[in-house]
Amino acid sequence: EDALFSGDTLFAGSCGRTDLPGGSWEQMRESLKRLAAIPENLWVLPGHGETTTLDSEKKYNPYLR
Repeated sequence: EDALFSGDTLFAGSCGRTDLPGGSWEQMRESLKRLAAIPENLWVLPGHGETTTLDSEKKYNPYLR
């Protein structure tokens, strides 16, 4: 199956932090917009936490709507 390795960008129900040095909410928002535009339902394998699906995140994750 196809998977998206999201690193520290997208997590189940959340997104990465931008308050650390070098962080940028504008860059994070652009990355999340690009992920939301992916039409396939991929497995999302984040850098931390539980595995999820892109469809689930589009439906429930407030940062991906």
